[in-house]
Amino acid sequence: MERSAECPETLLEEEPAGLLDRAAIARQVGQPWERESGVGRALEEAMEAVARSLAPRSLSACFPLAVGAPPQPGGPAGIWIGSRWFEAPYLARRLAPLAPPRVALFCVTLGSACDALISGLGRRGAVAEAYFADCVASAAISTLTNRVHERLQGAAGARRTFRLSPGIMARSGSGVAYDREHWPLAAQAMFAQLLSLDRLGVRLDQTYWTLQPSKTTTALVPLCPLPSAASGGSSGRGRSRRGPSRRAESPPDDSRA
Repeated sequence: MERSAECPETLLEEEPAGLLDRAAIARQVGQPWERESGVGRALEEAMEAVARSLAPRSLSACFPLAVGAPPQPGGPAGIWIGSRWFEAPYLARRLAPLAPPRVALFCVTLGSACDALISGLGRRGAVAEAYFADCVASAAISTLTNRVHERLQGAAGARRTFRLSPGIMARSGSGVAYDREHWPLAAQAMFAQLLSLDRLGVRLDQTYWTLQPSKTTTALVPLCPLPSAASGGSSGRGRSRRGPSRRAESPPDDSRA
């Protein structure tokens, strides 16, 4: 079965600063931010050290998408991204209700200097300092991931939806067959094929399917069109007196099924 191929523009961007959000760091550590406490002072020092090591960058591209219809009739469900077929029952189950015509794939990283900072602290026996630096960096990559996710959907004129990353799993006891309730880490190979992660300085370990530098994230974002005027999205016609539904514009978050 053939699909029309598309050569999307891949955007490699140097990301601006502003990733060290104290609220996000406090959530990562799991306790309120108190400047005068020992933990607060340690986090301030970790923020300064991490800020000097950050080299945030992103790589992204948009592709046409079709769900289902595997090359071999009766085979496992999956998705077509451009002309390439990827067996992915979990993705097919999550994306089918939305039926997005396109998806964005992206990869974000903080760079190798951040890993060097954390590992260097550990080698010197500064275990607590390494832990706090790791917490700060983890919060920073989460903030960067959210930023790029929102930017891609905004630039495409798409409504806000979830994102999906390899390694996520549905809630235990969801009643969904195993191969349809998780997206294995081996799916990182899809991002390596379609985005050429080496351009970002990111390497994929094909034994354990981990990414280096370690503060690196990949994600798939559905690009669903905004409601059209014909459906009542921009005029008063066709709306109920209660106003437009918000639920349709806010699909569930990424790792939940």
